[in-house]
Amino acid sequence: MTPQVKINLNERYLFPDHSYSLMIFAEDSGTPRFHVFSDSWDIAFDISTSKEIGIVKKAKNKKLYNYIKENIPKWLNGINVNKQTISNAEYAINVWKRLH
Repeated sequence: MTPQVKINLNERYLFPDHSYSLMIFAEDSGTPRFHVFSDSWDIAFDISTSKEIGIVKKAKNKKLYNYIKENIPKWLNGINVNKQTISNAEYAINVWKRLH
């Protein structure tokens, strides 16, 4: 099994961990990225810029897709609920570095 880390554990606001999985995979290469999984969607985002890298798996719920795209920058700029002294972006890049 490929090492992976869920980066939204205990999240309750924009991407609650019971509805969304924000994951970083050791097998990903290139630009530091994370994936958002929800309702059959798998969308990859650049950690530094919050831009969409690509849709790995597409689902029908376009409204959910739009919600994810709109709120990823807000989430990345927010304070990490587990490491309250750093942003979600800082936490994600630290996880990326640890896995790579």
